[in-house]
Amino acid sequence: MAGKKEVSRWMKAFAKAKAAKVAKPAPLERYTNLSLGHIWEKFDCQTQLLCREAMLPLMQRNPELLDMISSAKAK
Repeated sequence: MAGKKEVSRWMKAFAKAKAAKVAKPAPLERYTNLSLGHIWEKFDCQTQLLCREAMLPLMQRNPELLDMISSAKAK
């Protein structure tokens, strides 16, 4: 019988939780300011890493490519 009491207790608890209405947040509280580009710029290095990974084999074959890339960035 102890098992049935436990089950009924949990069933009642879940029924109460289901019956409780969730309060909707105010419209302005739903949105988060994700425009933090000025902060993420210093951590955004994926593009550079992928570019370097793709360029490494080419630079081994043609070392002058490194000079061309650095001069293009300087412009």
